[in-house]
Amino acid sequence: MLMAYNELQQIFLPYQYSREELQRYRRQMKFYCPQCQQPVQLKIGQYNIPHFAHIANNSCEQLFAEGESKLHLQGKVQLFEWLRKLGHTVRLEPYLQKLSQRPDMLLIKEQKQIAIEFQCSTISHEKWLLRTSGYEKNSIQPLWLFQTPQKQSTQGIQKISISPIMQKMIMVTAQGLTYLVTYDANTSRFIYWTNLLHVHGYTFIGKVQELTINKQHFPFYEPKPITKEEFHLYWQLYKKQCKQFVYQRLLHSKNGVQDSFL
Repeated sequence: MLMAYNELQQIFLPYQYSREELQRYRRQMKFYCPQCQQPVQLKIGQYNIPHFAHIANNSCEQLFAEGESKLHLQGKVQLFEWLRKLGHTVRLEPYLQKLSQRPDMLLIKEQKQIAIEFQCSTISHEKWLLRTSGYEKNSIQPLWLFQTPQKQSTQGIQKISISPIMQKMIMVTAQGLTYLVTYDANTSRFIYWTNLLHVHGYTFIGKVQELTINKQHFPFYEPKPITKEEFHLYWQLYKKQCKQFVYQRLLHSKNGVQDSFL
């Protein structure tokens, strides 16, 4: 966890201090979990982001996950500070007692609550659905922001692979344009996968664009339609994918040319 309370019940965010200051505070202060009020340890590793952890065998671990990756902690800090600099009212790792859930961030905007989940690890459909429905039943809008897959780093119009769970995050503009936004905590960039054309299965054709965090707005910018020149690139890529699909069906199907699809 990235925050805890000190002895004066003040919120303490360790990433805001130098390692020398944190070492001094660790000797002088006691810290407590904002959820269960039990003592927690301040971790100051050489490579990881400074954070808090429960003492072993603490029952609170069932509700407050331990062992977060460096990338997850790093991304939460970046996104939290980005929203604060934009002037939004946002809380870091708040415990929602009514739901027994803890989003990475909770943003209050125009009397609406938005639970932001920065997802770095694989999540099952069942777990995603449980957390999402929990927010929606309590009038909280869920916003899932996935870590950008590392193999998806180039820009431009291209074939892209979108997993089933990430396909659930695809948004549609008022003009009917489909797009997906992910975040890369390694480079502090938002990645837009826009004008998505589904080919088959996980395969799409789309226009990939990057936007640095200091240029990003919230709510997110919406994509523009592709140009006629870009449409021609889509058409060429689509024909290529169709041709590959037919050849694979011809070469790998047991029925060969008698395949009913062909």
